Amino acid sequence: MTIGYTLNGNALAQPPRRVYPHPDLTAAEQQRRSRRRDDTSTLRARAEQIASEIADDWPDASRALRSTEHPDRLLWALRAVADLAEGRTHDSLRAFVQSHANDTKARDDVHHLLAAMGFDHETLIALGVARSPYIGLGGPILLHPTNGSVLDLSAMPGPHDIRLSPHMLPRLTVTGPGDVLLVVENRQAAEPVCDTRADLPVVWCHGQPPEAVVSMIVQAAEQTSAVVICADADLGGVRITARLHDRLPPDTTIRVVDVGTVPHDEGRPFNTHSRSHLQQLAQRPDQVGAFAQRCLHRGYAIEQEATARAALQAVLNSHPPA
Repeated sequence: MTIGYTLNGNALAQPPRRVYPHPDLTAAEQQRRSRRRDDTSTLRARAEQIASEIADDWPDASRALRSTEHPDRLLWALRAVADLAEGRTHDSLRAFVQSHANDTKARDDVHHLLAAMGFDHETLIALGVARSPYIGLGGPILLHPTNGSVLDLSAMPGPHDIRLSPHMLPRLTVTGPGDVLLVVENRQAAEPVCDTRADLPVVWCHGQPPEAVVSMIVQAAEQTSAVVICADADLGGVRITARLHDRLPPDTTIRVVDVGTVPHDEGRPFNTHSRSHLQQLAQRPDQVGAFAQRCLHRGYAIEQEATARAALQAVLNSHPPA
């Protein structure tokens, strides 16, 4: 670089008047700035595109993408939303960071960062970065925490919110007849089941279940002969159904409830993103694929409390109390 001084006689006056970087340094810095601008523009264009695609399924995440300006924050939000759009659930906060930065400690505060940007807690649970996920349990279930105590959940109407530690999962024992386990996404539909059918074990699974929740559901399923899965009739509900279906013991009788088969109001039409992913799931040669096909045929989402209750009532009618 060149340094310019004012002459004071034969001496150089301090401080220097100006520093002139070498032309190569100037060109390199200009290139770096240009690349940063281009990368930021590309990032924002991608964020806007995916925000539109997931607006129906993850409106909070869509709003967060559109309202975030800082490039680093936007990058982490985009990584999170891309995982949500693809249905990827991580086992922990560090697993999420590792998958994107190859370093588990690269961003230990990413769950706080996403929450500050507007991601809902249930969305963070679905992504797998929220700590200690919740499960709702009700009916004839004994819960065995790791401290050796026993909690009889049948003593009070459920579902009871239990916060799970992935590293110290409690055991559970189904004490009822053991013929059917209900897994319900809609809490308002799960509550009347717990009120009217104390003989049936019920799991309220709010949103895409993290690994700890899936493990508890599998525990309960191993003690029953049949599992009924009742989720919203939309992309999220089909994904929840698929995740549980694929983890249940192979000898389990599985019934997938389509809430669209009972009277309901027409919901929001599926956007291009939802239709595309439902079409992929509809290729499955099982109940999950059939569920996705019926959702596509209707063309709109159903996530209504009264509808879910009515659909579950039909199931209860086919399983009278012992």
